[in-house]
Amino acid sequence: MLFRSPQVIEFRQEAFFRHLFAVNEPDCYGVLDLARKESVLYVPQLPESAVRWQGPMRSAEHYCTTYGVQSTKFASELAQDLVARGIKKILVLKGLNTDSGSMTKTTAEFDGMEQFAVDEATLHPVLVELRVIKTPREIELLRKACRMSAQAHTYVMRHMKAGMTEFQCEALFKAYTGYFGGARYQAYTYVSRLP
Repeated sequence: MLFRSPQVIEFRQEAFFRHLFAVNEPDCYGVLDLARKESVLYVPQLPESAVRWQGPMRSAEHYCTTYGVQSTKFASELAQDLVARGIKKILVLKGLNTDSGSMTKTTAEFDGMEQFAVDEATLHPVLVELRVIKTPREIELLRKACRMSAQAHTYVMRHMKAGMTEFQCEALFKAYTGYFGGARYQAYTYVSRLP
């Protein structure tokens, strides 16, 4: 028998989804119903046993208040809700990242999707263009993040010693950004390339 442990990395929300919905939770879908000018968040329906590990289930009102969406439903209701809204065509995120040369890896798929016309070409270029434009607040936050990252790199260089592993250097970097910068997450997640 051959076993291999799965590679576990921290959850990182898809950037366009986070930009549009400000949601940092896995397995969600978001719909912007342009005809109704409404945003809807579809969340996973977890089994009762999940309470033990994740705490009490959140209410629909929690998601609406926290993320500013007009309504929240379970992800299992997505296709049924789109039909009830009279939606016949859906635009999904698919496109080329011009920085990395990689295609989008998070194009939405859900049960019942085959009953809709799916447009994979329109959304990506529009969202890319929207994210290029930054508000003064976004620019200031980017400056702060860059400043903190530069300081963290300097901190790591000053405290590294011969024989330290890359993991130990990463720990110093995360400790600095967390302790001095108040940052729980970093912009780029380390992923081991071990076979």
